[in-house]
Amino acid sequence: MAIRYHFEPEWKIFCAKGAGIVSLDDLLEYGRQVYEMPDDLAGTIEYVDLSEATDIAVSYQSAQQMLDMYKGWMARGIAGSVLYAPSDLCYGLARMISAVISSISGIKEGGPLVTRIPIPPESLRSWLRIESNKRKQDLMQQD
Repeated sequence: MAIRYHFEPEWKIFCAKGAGIVSLDDLLEYGRQVYEMPDDLAGTIEYVDLSEATDIAVSYQSAQQMLDMYKGWMARGIAGSVLYAPSDLCYGLARMISAVISSISGIKEGGPLVTRIPIPPESLRSWLRIESNKRKQDLMQQD
Protein backbone atom coordinates (compact mmCIF):
# COMPACT_ATOMS: atom_id res chain seq x y z
CA MET A 1 0.00 0.00 0.00
CA ALA A 2 1.37 3.42 -0.97
CA ILE A 3 -0.14 5.04 2.13
CA ARG A 4 1.22 5.08 5.66
CA TYR A 5 -0.79 6.45 8.54
CA HIS A 6 -0.70 7.02 12.27
CA PHE A 7 -3.00 8.47 14.89
CA GLU A 8 -2.13 11.64 16.84
CA PRO A 9 -4.12 11.15 20.07
CA GLU A 10 -3.21 14.59 21.43
CA TRP A 11 -5.11 16.28 18.57
CA LYS A 12 -7.37 13.33 17.62
CA ILE A 13 -6.10 13.33 14.04
CA PHE A 14 -5.41 10.49 11.62
CA CYS A 15 -2.35 11.54 9.61
CA ALA A 16 -1.92 9.66 6.35
CA LYS A 17 0.85 10.11 3.78
CA GLY A 18 0.74 8.88 0.21
CA ALA A 19 3.93 8.42 -1.82
CA GLY A 20 4.65 7.42 -5.41
CA ILE A 21 1.62 6.31 -7.39
CA VAL A 22 -1.36 6.50 -5.06
CA SER A 23 -4.56 4.81 -6.18
CA LEU A 24 -8.03 5.33 -4.86
CA ASP A 25 -7.84 1.65 -3.94
CA ASP A 26 -4.90 2.54 -1.64
CA LEU A 27 -6.99 5.31 -0.08
CA LEU A 28 -9.91 2.89 0.29
CA GLU A 29 -7.73 0.29 2.02
CA TYR A 30 -6.41 2.90 4.44
CA GLY A 31 -9.95 4.17 4.99
CA ARG A 32 -11.30 0.68 5.68
CA GLN A 33 -8.56 0.02 8.23
CA VAL A 34 -9.39 3.23 10.07
CA TYR A 35 -13.16 2.81 9.70
CA GLU A 36 -13.05 -0.72 11.11
CA MET A 37 -11.27 0.38 14.28
CA PRO A 38 -13.46 -0.20 17.32
CA ASP A 39 -12.58 3.21 18.76
CA ASP A 40 -15.01 6.08 18.88
CA LEU A 41 -14.11 8.19 15.85
CA ALA A 42 -16.44 11.09 16.70
CA GLY A 43 -14.61 14.39 16.44
CA THR A 44 -11.60 12.86 14.70
CA ILE A 45 -10.02 14.69 11.77
CA GLU A 46 -8.40 13.00 8.81
CA TYR A 47 -5.35 14.67 7.22
CA VAL A 48 -4.04 13.10 4.01
CA ASP A 49 -0.66 14.39 2.82
CA LEU A 50 -0.13 13.85 -0.91
CA SER A 51 3.10 15.88 -1.13
CA GLU A 52 5.13 12.81 -2.12
CA ALA A 53 2.56 11.40 -4.54
CA THR A 54 3.73 11.37 -8.15
CA ASP A 55 0.44 10.20 -9.67
CA ILE A 56 -3.07 9.23 -8.62
CA ALA A 57 -4.80 6.25 -10.21
CA VAL A 58 -8.59 6.55 -10.42
CA SER A 59 -11.29 4.17 -11.63
CA TYR A 60 -15.07 4.61 -11.66
CA GLN A 61 -15.56 1.67 -9.30
CA SER A 62 -13.01 2.95 -6.78
CA ALA A 63 -14.55 6.44 -6.96
CA GLN A 64 -18.00 5.00 -6.11
CA GLN A 65 -16.52 2.99 -3.24
CA MET A 66 -14.74 6.13 -1.98
CA LEU A 67 -18.06 7.98 -1.91
CA ASP A 68 -19.71 5.17 0.06
CA MET A 69 -16.80 5.03 2.52
CA TYR A 70 -16.88 8.79 3.06
CA LYS A 71 -20.60 8.63 3.87
CA GLY A 72 -19.82 5.91 6.43
CA TRP A 73 -17.07 8.03 7.99
CA MET A 74 -19.44 11.00 8.35
CA ALA A 75 -22.06 8.72 9.91
CA ARG A 76 -19.47 7.75 12.56
CA GLY A 77 -18.94 11.41 13.46
CA ILE A 78 -15.65 12.21 11.73
CA ALA A 79 -15.17 15.97 12.16
CA GLY A 80 -13.74 16.42 8.67
CA SER A 81 -11.12 15.51 6.11
CA VAL A 82 -8.31 17.61 4.71
CA LEU A 83 -6.24 16.67 1.66
CA TYR A 84 -2.86 18.40 1.41
CA ALA A 85 -2.00 18.33 -2.29
CA PRO A 86 0.75 20.76 -3.31
CA SER A 87 1.36 19.54 -6.88
CA ASP A 88 -0.95 20.63 -9.71
CA LEU A 89 -1.84 17.03 -10.55
CA CYS A 90 -2.73 15.96 -7.00
CA TYR A 91 -4.47 19.25 -6.23
CA GLY A 92 -6.64 19.02 -9.35
CA LEU A 93 -7.62 15.40 -8.72
CA ALA A 94 -8.22 16.03 -5.01
CA ARG A 95 -10.49 19.00 -5.84
CA MET A 96 -12.35 16.83 -8.33
CA ILE A 97 -12.84 14.06 -5.76
CA SER A 98 -14.04 16.61 -3.20
CA ALA A 99 -16.46 18.18 -5.69
CA VAL A 100 -17.91 14.80 -6.66
CA ILE A 101 -18.38 13.82 -3.01
CA SER A 102 -20.00 17.19 -2.30
CA SER A 103 -22.38 17.09 -5.24
CA ILE A 104 -23.45 13.45 -5.13
CA SER A 105 -23.25 12.38 -1.52
CA GLY A 106 -25.93 14.51 0.09
CA ILE A 107 -23.52 15.19 2.94
CA LYS A 108 -24.32 18.70 4.08
CA GLU A 109 -20.70 19.33 5.15
CA GLY A 110 -19.47 18.56 1.63
CA GLY A 111 -16.42 16.58 0.65
CA PRO A 112 -12.90 16.84 1.98
CA LEU A 113 -11.26 20.26 2.03
CA VAL A 114 -8.21 20.53 -0.22
CA THR A 115 -5.19 22.73 0.41
CA ARG A 116 -1.82 23.42 -1.20
CA ILE A 117 -0.45 24.62 2.15
CA PRO A 118 0.64 22.12 4.84
CA ILE A 119 -1.33 22.54 8.05
CA PRO A 120 0.43 21.59 11.32
CA PRO A 121 -1.58 19.16 13.49
CA GLU A 122 -2.01 21.65 16.32
CA SER A 123 -3.63 24.16 13.91
CA LEU A 124 -5.69 21.73 11.85
CA ARG A 125 -8.90 21.82 13.89
CA SER A 126 -9.17 25.63 13.85
CA TRP A 127 -8.19 25.79 10.15
CA LEU A 128 -10.85 23.19 9.30
CA ARG A 129 -13.49 25.14 11.23
CA ILE A 130 -12.64 28.40 9.43
CA GLU A 131 -12.57 26.82 5.97
CA SER A 132 -15.79 24.88 6.61
CA ASN A 133 -17.54 28.10 7.60
CA LYS A 134 -16.29 29.77 4.39
CA ARG A 135 -17.67 26.84 2.38
CA LYS A 136 -21.06 27.12 4.11
CA GLN A 137 -21.22 30.86 3.36
CA ASP A 138 -20.36 30.22 -0.29
CA LEU A 139 -23.12 27.61 -0.52
CA MET A 140 -25.67 29.95 1.08
CA GLN A 141 -24.79 32.67 -1.45
CA GLN A 142 -25.35 30.23 -4.31
CA ASP A 143 -28.89 29.36 -3.12
